[in-house]
Amino acid sequence: MLVLSSLLAGGCTGVGPKRLRADRFDYGEAIGDSVQAQTLTNIVKLRYTEWPTFLEVDMLTASYTMDTTASAKLLQRTWFLGENDQLEVGGIVRFQERPTVLYKPLSGPKFVKSILSPPRPAALFALVQTGWPADMILRMTAQAVNGHDNVRLEWGTGFRPESGFARFVKILRKVQRAQALVLDIKEEEGRAQITLGFRTRLLDEETRRELEEVKGLIGLDPATHSYRVVWDVEARDSATLAIHTRSILQIMVALAAYVEIPAEDIEEGRAAPLDPVPLEDETGLRPLLRIRSGAAEPRDAHVAVPYRGLWFWIEDTDVYSKRTFAYMQMLLSITESDEKGGAQLVITTN
Repeated sequence: MLVLSSLLAGGCTGVGPKRLRADRFDYGEAIGDSVQAQTLTNIVKLRYTEWPTFLEVDMLTASYTMDTTASAKLLQRTWFLGENDQLEVGGIVRFQERPTVLYKPLSGPKFVKSILSPPRPAALFALVQTGWPADMILRMTAQAVNGHDNVRLEWGTGFRPESGFARFVKILRKVQRAQALVLDIKEEEGRAQITLGFRTRLLDEETRRELEEVKGLIGLDPATHSYRVVWDVEARDSATLAIHTRSILQIMVALAAYVEIPAEDIEEGRAAPLDPVPLEDETGLRPLLRIRSGAAEPRDAHVAVPYRGLWFWIEDTDVYSKRTFAYMQMLLSITESDEKGGAQLVITTN
């Protein structure tokens, strides 16, 4: 009885803390996997000219119940231990888990603010300031820099950025790697004031010359080393860098160009024709993302989803695509406008 009681009591007192430690990570990983799958599905749907669907996990409640009972019975028929003596020991442990997930569709003003409204440059350059690659951030989020267009997705046309845009993002990354990129973001009168600067003394002669050429190409004063960044289509003077940003939906539409789909789907009119995305175009920029497709579920995928009788996935060995996809998840997070601050996880134990 003492042994049985101690085992049952130990299990009862340990279920709360043990389940809390385990489930915090298990449920967090499950939510993350579902968000990735939803994002990939939406990108594939846009390639097929279908409207994406956004569902948020508003709340997750996991309730646990453990009931324990123990019993013992001793039947002694003689005064000594004999064959007729019987000892019966029994116990019941019952454990129940009742998870409840509350989903909320993204719609109305929140959809407009999160998905259709372009983020301001302050949020994007804050990411660059923390170490994110400047070229990748601008290639994903900028529609144009000082009027020089990024890749534009138009059905049946190519996906080439203008030379000015391509050269600017490449030199910006080169300067960033040399620790010569300076960003100053301040709040003044409720608005972010951004200054982009270059510490040219840290650059070699070739990079300095290339930087001056790119500045002149996009309309910046080559002799100046600090520029004001604004949210606009065109710059008003040579000391201003105008960034025209994309919305989350525009970013996902652009990434849909990198979905590889069967040729018969295009021939049958299920998807619009697009020029193939080259492994590296004339500007030297490689594709941001590569989403493969096939009839069978992939064995080694970073994320994979079934759609239209096919599987679409990002290979786990494709680090460049995985990084782009991770940045896409982060951009979705920073445009989140829910005042509650995201999904809530409530774990109750009894």
